[in-house]
Amino acid sequence: SQHKNISLITSTNAINILKNKDIFEINIRNSLILTADIVIIANANDAQQFSQTAHMKTQAVRGQVSLLSTTDVSQKLKMIVCSDGYISPAVNHQHCLGATFSTEERDLDMSKLSLNKADHLSNLKTLKTISEPLHRSLHDNITGGRVSFRCTTSDYLPLVGELLDAATLKSTPPRPTAQTASLPWIKGLYMNVAHGSKGFTSAPLCAELLACLICNEALPIASELAGLLNPNRFLLREMGLKRLAKTLACAQN
Repeated sequence: SQHKNISLITSTNAINILKNKDIFEINIRNSLILTADIVIIANANDAQQFSQTAHMKTQAVRGQVSLLSTTDVSQKLKMIVCSDGYISPAVNHQHCLGATFSTEERDLDMSKLSLNKADHLSNLKTLKTISEPLHRSLHDNITGGRVSFRCTTSDYLPLVGELLDAATLKSTPPRPTAQTASLPWIKGLYMNVAHGSKGFTSAPLCAELLACLICNEALPIASELAGLLNPNRFLLREMGLKRLAKTLACAQN
């Protein structure tokens, strides 16, 4: 495949994405830091902070995991046990137990996130469902934890593919029977976000999907599935373009 200069954006920090002819210019506080032929936005809920993606609809879901010190009983655990939640084998004499799933918290400032007792108790309740012997052994052994936000969508599928120019699309709505190549693509601008609780499974496959889209190679999944991941699908559905929302994944050459 032809070599391309690709930039992967995983944070915002006052970053702006501008396109000058066929080249993207990445600016921080109005200072040019790099240029690229291809840009991939991969910064979870912060993806909505770019002008090209401000219309995107993702949801932040708070999750807390609990760390528990081992006991003689729990040290016998040699594999991850997973049901409604999970518990890991001991690493450095600690188990990882998780994870809560809450959409109630609205402040996404990571510096303000803190562990709370209610989520620890929720994790312990899950552990009792997974294994009562482990629960009896570990319920008083919480030593800490970690809390963060997942990024998800209302249909629980990631947003993966090339982006459309939302302003142009709205100002000149296409017909429902329009060909995908005729739509106002921002050619070279892609995103890969909203993997929710399944990122270890979906992110590698979606990265391969993006690579194939960018390099015009055969897709690693069915085209129908790639269409379901279309990052423009919610915008197109709102405009009554359900067929296009289901079928397109990127500009067709």
